[in-house]
Amino acid sequence: MVDIWTALSVPVSVPDHVKMQYIYLDWWMDNHLVLYAVGLLAGALIGWVILRGTYAMLFGLRARRMDRRDPKLVYTSRNIV
Repeated sequence: MVDIWTALSVPVSVPDHVKMQYIYLDWWMDNHLVLYAVGLLAGALIGWVILRGTYAMLFGLRARRMDRRDPKLVYTSRNIV
């Protein structure tokens, strides 16, 4: 019976797309902390946008922003005509 390590060490022809996958995995293992940091920052940014939009919808930040108009202008139905 053939030993498993002997069987694994036999050179076989590997297609190019499989070699490229191993090159990518090797790059991932070398740079996984950098990619983790980039993913963490992207997730934090997306989370910030979602939470800010939810807060604005719940508490009406857009409506409060509309109140910063010129206080001298009085918006009544006469201004529309």
